[in-house]
Amino acid sequence: MSDQPSDNRATNAQTLSLPDSVLVALSVARINPARFDAVIEAFGALPSDGQVELVNRLIGARGEYLSHRMWRCDTGTRPGAHRRRLNEIGTTAGRLLRLLHRDRADPQPWNLHPAATLALPQLCRIASEHRPNQIWDPPQGLSLLGAMLADLAKVGAQADAVFEAPFPKAHGGERRQGHEPATGLVDRLMEVYEDMRARFPESGPRPAFGDPLLRFVRAGLAFAVSTRTIYMDGKHREPFEAAFMEVDLPKPTRVTDDAIRGLWARRHSQTKGE
Repeated sequence: MSDQPSDNRATNAQTLSLPDSVLVALSVARINPARFDAVIEAFGALPSDGQVELVNRLIGARGEYLSHRMWRCDTGTRPGAHRRRLNEIGTTAGRLLRLLHRDRADPQPWNLHPAATLALPQLCRIASEHRPNQIWDPPQGLSLLGAMLADLAKVGAQADAVFEAPFPKAHGGERRQGHEPATGLVDRLMEVYEDMRARFPESGPRPAFGDPLLRFVRAGLAFAVSTRTIYMDGKHREPFEAAFMEVDLPKPTRVTDDAIRGLWARRHSQTKGE
């Protein structure tokens, strides 16, 4: 959802009244300040420090939503793919380490296989051709290679710990684990709403399901899927994150009032259970 600056004078005047730190944060995140104005209008008046906190929390929620969307859209970025590749790297490194040594069960620097040691002159020539300005000590280089292969073999064996799944596992395996990005975003917006109301109670009514909450969530959804075009090479271009945005999220037909009500109820039933 690419947003162009509003021509509405009242909106522009309100935008100019935003704290400088808020305007900077919005500029860095490439978000139209009018989207934040709409959030403030839905939430209620806030002092400058409250506006700064709110914009940073909204940008944080937007960032989590984008990361979740990228993870869903690009299977190559999923932790499972990284784990498999790192495990393959570690397994291959371990095999190379065993091939490098005479006794495959004892991969020590002094136990190099003749296939490696007798090839040292040729290794020197190849190294000098590729890196003529670098002096390479073959014995030291082979020792360093062995150490690096040993380290890769160890880290490959720890692939599950290195690339932990960012979302809780659920029935059906990793492809179906966790909540949907939109669901997570709505839940974060409700969390922000409650926390900000607690910190600034004069800004509006106590947190409850109703019109104030609905208006804030919808304004927050519009904020989260908002982008501004980038002027590059003589053209206005969409930023890369625009490809992952669900631009219809703010529409009541996409995220319904009943869906928000259900998430609110579930959130508070979990709180009571704790």
